[in-house]
Amino acid sequence: MARQKKLGIIGKDVVGFPRLPNIPAWDTLTVEQRRHAARKMEIYAAMVEYMDGQIGRLIDHLRRTGKYDNTLIVFMSDNGAAGEDIEELLHKLAPSERLVRQDFR
Repeated sequence: MARQKKLGIIGKDVVGFPRLPNIPAWDTLTVEQRRHAARKMEIYAAMVEYMDGQIGRLIDHLRRTGKYDNTLIVFMSDNGAAGEDIEELLHKLAPSERLVRQDFR
């Protein structure tokens, strides 16, 4: 955030959202936990980059065909790319709350 402020990307008065109490601080994670978290972030970044390119292709097509000014683009997401570890999440639930069938694991 300090670098973004220095580069003028965000205002100097912008403050970060405080870390939620259920999210462990990065410096408390083990090396393996950091690797896992970094990999999840890499996967998410790849998805965003790919999506950005495809949206760009759509906009280019709409402009080339003269339909851009007459088009409403709506983006919706179901957090499908959240990258959560289903096994980890299942262990946090009581057996009665587990909706995932055994054969889907």
